[in-house]
Amino acid sequence: MEKYLHPRKTWGSASLTGAITFAFCLFSVDLFETRAIAQDASQERLGIVYPEIDPFLGEALQEGEIESAVKIAEIIGATLLKRYPPGHVKRDAHTKSHGCVKAEFSVLENLSEDLAKGVFIPGKTYPAWIRYSNGKANPARADIKGDGRGMAIKLLGIEGETLLARDKMSGTQDFVMMSTPVFFIDDPEDYLSLMKLFTSD
Repeated sequence: MEKYLHPRKTWGSASLTGAITFAFCLFSVDLFETRAIAQDASQERLGIVYPEIDPFLGEALQEGEIESAVKIAEIIGATLLKRYPPGHVKRDAHTKSHGCVKAEFSVLENLSEDLAKGVFIPGKTYPAWIRYSNGKANPARADIKGDGRGMAIKLLGIEGETLLARDKMSGTQDFVMMSTPVFFIDDPEDYLSLMKLFTSD
């Protein structure tokens, strides 16, 4: 599993994931829910709880980062509504699944105290799902063509509140990983510029 892990950028690669909730192991979402998200984006600026920055991990907020994340989420929401007809909307990336397997996630019993935080309770085992995916948005694209691959783990049975604005008692924890050693974008502003380029006429 280690080869799937990638170092987090100083701006926190989990930041955008926090803004755009990863709908793990769901192959589509209800169109009405997607429209509600789009409405929230325009009326309430998503109303998201932005991930708390952890200086211990070398994370630091960049100027305008939260605003960029919100704008990116708005662009993705609007793009999905245009891309798919009424009914069901698929995720914007990693649309194609290679497999979704049932698993158990076990934390080492001798995990050091400085790492024993949050869900990482020494000796704790969680039921889990693992989803393997192709990074492209087009599920019809041949797998033989070069692209990043994804591996996501959803832990179940998590106690306490989460940062999910729409479901604080979801009882889940997601880990999103890629086959590339680093994330392909260096900062939120570059990501926003790329999204605008993709969606421009």
